[in-house]
Amino acid sequence: MKWGVGEVLRVCETGGENFADVVFETRGARRLETLPLHRLERAESPWDRLRAGNFDDPRDFLLRQLAWQFALGNTGGELTNSRTQLLPHQILLTHDVVKMPRRRLLLADEVGLGKTIEPA
Repeated sequence: MKWGVGEVLRVCETGGENFADVVFETRGARRLETLPLHRLERAESPWDRLRAGNFDDPRDFLLRQLAWQFALGNTGGELTNSRTQLLPHQILLTHDVVKMPRRRLLLADEVGLGKTIEPA
């Protein structure tokens, strides 16, 4: 299983094998995993990626930047009539929904906003 990029907190030996405690951050949550060292790979530093010309897709980068800017620029609710704080994942999801050819979705994000669906 691939967890993504994480930070090694410590390395210890157990039963003759070396293990690492690694923290992974995904979707704003932190997850601690203990993994054998042979399953870990060293992540490229940003400088190594730059030297190798390994860049993210410019459009994806722009969308992520815009999502963060919208959220940071909406401190007073300027982007809506309510005082809702827009989060980057909400803006990116909205962008994905707008691009869909057939939109048959129910987006339910917050508790208590009247999303209950009852069959007729």
